[in-house]
Amino acid sequence: MAEPIEGLTLRLAEHVARISLERLPRTVIDAARLCLLDALGCGIGGSAHPAIRSMLDALRPPAVDPAALGATLWGTGLRAPATMAALLNGCMAHVLNFDDAHKESMGHPGTVVVPAALAAAELAGATGASLLEAIVAGYEALLRVGVGVGVASHRERGWYATGSLGPFGAAAAAGRLLGLDADGIACAMGLAGAQASGLWAFVADGSLANVVYPGRAAELGLEAALLARAGLPGPRRVLEAEDGGFLRAMSDGSEPTRILEGLGERFLVTDVSLKPYPCSRTTHAPIDASLSLRARWTAPGWLDGLHQVVVHTYPVAKRQADIPRPETPWVATLSIPYTVAIALAEGPVTSKHFSPPYLEDDRVRRLVSKVAVRVDDEIAARFPGKWSCRVELVWTDGRRASETVDAARGDPLDPMSPAEVRAKFASLTEGLLGEAAREGIVAIVDDLESRKDLRPLATLLGGARGSGAP
Repeated sequence: MAEPIEGLTLRLAEHVARISLERLPRTVIDAARLCLLDALGCGIGGSAHPAIRSMLDALRPPAVDPAALGATLWGTGLRAPATMAALLNGCMAHVLNFDDAHKESMGHPGTVVVPAALAAAELAGATGASLLEAIVAGYEALLRVGVGVGVASHRERGWYATGSLGPFGAAAAAGRLLGLDADGIACAMGLAGAQASGLWAFVADGSLANVVYPGRAAELGLEAALLARAGLPGPRRVLEAEDGGFLRAMSDGSEPTRILEGLGERFLVTDVSLKPYPCSRTTHAPIDASLSLRARWTAPGWLDGLHQVVVHTYPVAKRQADIPRPETPWVATLSIPYTVAIALAEGPVTSKHFSPPYLEDDRVRRLVSKVAVRVDDEIAARFPGKWSCRVELVWTDGRRASETVDAARGDPLDPMSPAEVRAKFASLTEGLLGEAAREGIVAIVDDLESRKDLRPLATLLGGARGSGAP
């Protein structure tokens, strides 16, 4: 483990406190805007999920008058105390497994940062420009801690990075919007980071516990920023402390110098991948390779006689995504064998494929049973900078075909276009928001820098159509 860097937490806080649109490259601003729209689409789409409806019934958010302090619950027609809104909106944004992802941290930043930032923006009466700055700040805090913690060791210990890293991003974003200076943001990150959690144990029995992790991280970060603003001191050395510091506690392979690399010159929101498929980002390179292989054949029955499908990948993917018999829709979204089988048999992977008719289909199950996931040393050496894979098909008659993918669709090296992100937003919100509301949200996000009042955005986000308020 690398030696700690004195003052690391405060230096990161000083960096996020200095972020301003005037000094940000246009590419960074545009990336933040797309991440915002993507997270909103995922959240509104997730608002109709049965698990979210159950959460709303169980927690029964107390009604908050529109004129009072509080925040919007996306897609429900409801408002709630701001910290509860951050919690529930974060859960909504993750429940479809369609939210953005970052390779080197293995975190899903949008599902944490955006709910915390929007709830804080409603509390503060913030401008669109302030919201964009806060989103960039939140992504910086979350992702820089992520690249510094040593993701391979962090994952090996069983941590779910979105939950463990998320409180830092949420605290930074909310702290910016609530007017905290660098010292206050350091306190907020300390209070939030000291409570960071989230374990991979959910996958052992197919539970949905991980859906709660980003919501809890968003809630923690916003609450920490509010407490710091009220004067409660937090641990300003939460990252680097020898006894109980985040880096030492969470990993055997932390690299604290990486947290400070390129501060003010490189903004990590531009390194984020947006998802074209509603499943774990670990599955996307295998899906793309399988789709490329499928495109080589047009005749029916091309899969007849297929003996084996070998997915060559890196150890983390083998550990968490080699799930040969997923029994629930959520676990199926994590499974390389299942998603590869769907891609080969069906084509592009969509939400309908994570439902009982496909999970129970004999043809799909037979194909899943032929998929083997193997660690490849050369591919492993490129992780986490690249989440590469090679998919190889082997027929009983000896024929072979293979395809290698270094950057899955949606990666910064092969990004989704703004038009594709807008189309994804429209698809996720169809039936939940009216056309005018959908178009209004896109228009506000496109013009966010000039918006002095974000209340119209909150109103549009809250309106539910076709789902009803719980």
